[in-house]
Amino acid sequence: MATSIADDLREWSMNVLEVPNEHLDGLPACPYAKKAWQDNKVKIVETKNIYKETLRQCTEFTDNRYEVVVCASFTIPNMQEFSTWCEERNNLLAKQDLHIMGFHPEFGAEEAELDFLYEHSWESSVKDEYCMVFIQSLSQVDDASLKLEKLDYYKVYPEDEYQELVIKRRTKRNGNETQSNEKENDAGRSSKEASSKDDARRRSSKEASSKDDERRDYGASGRVTKKKQTKQH
Repeated sequence: MATSIADDLREWSMNVLEVPNEHLDGLPACPYAKKAWQDNKVKIVETKNIYKETLRQCTEFTDNRYEVVVCASFTIPNMQEFSTWCEERNNLLAKQDLHIMGFHPEFGAEEAELDFLYEHSWESSVKDEYCMVFIQSLSQVDDASLKLEKLDYYKVYPEDEYQELVIKRRTKRNGNETQSNEKENDAGRSSKEASSKDDARRRSSKEASSKDDERRDYGASGRVTKKKQTKQH
């Protein structure tokens, strides 16, 4: 039984993020999570002030050896305020090749039609809810999402969620260049969704990606839900 946020997150990752997901044709909800934990590339910091600690960890990020830094707090801000703050920070952090993703207890994966994020049997043993901010390299997250796109990972995402989580982040990395190529990207995605893939080739590609990919990230897979049928962002 988890006794801290760090323990709870590790259990969540092992039982939800790292296991094959039927909605994703056998891909885990986060294909890069297991390797990141195994290589000790995940740092978790519990804090009473999620904003202040996130800024501090962003300042130190390039000097540490971690690929993912998670700031977590039982002191939960207003969701709209939290979402706006994360978006504004990302506009500034892009110049430093950093990206943050906020997770809030009031985000509803069900309402967003992200079935694969909340249909699981695991339940958190931590009684109180908490918010989180994941900090990662922007280029690393985007490179990882490009690899996932080739595996049709995002085909289960509603179009508005795909635009919000993937295209908007890519735009922050590449600016106008991404905006000008957005139609081409969307057309390619639609084509992939319409085509039928050979199962053996798909499995082979996924296994090779999971084992050999040097770039590991949580953010590439988008929003994740920590507790069974619990709203989270």
